[in-house]
Amino acid sequence: MFPNALASDKKTARFPEEILGRYRKAMFRVRASNEPLVILDSLAEMQEVLHQVERAAVEEARAQGATWSQVAQALNRTRQAVEARFG
Repeated sequence: MFPNALASDKKTARFPEEILGRYRKAMFRVRASNEPLVILDSLAEMQEVLHQVERAAVEEARAQGATWSQVAQALNRTRQAVEARFG
């Protein structure tokens, strides 16, 4: 997990370049490879990065006063599922 993965000002959310770089590298490997195992490995890396970004965004939303119901709506999940996962 990346501490402070999400740094926000009043209007935008920014993620450290190392996180975005990992995602871009994995995406490039998916596009450039014809090898299923390379593609699967790259997709797993992309999923890991997305989970880290999601967690950071949830933490930031909660820190800014969003309710679990609001976070759940944004993620298209139930409040109970979101609170169980991130709470």
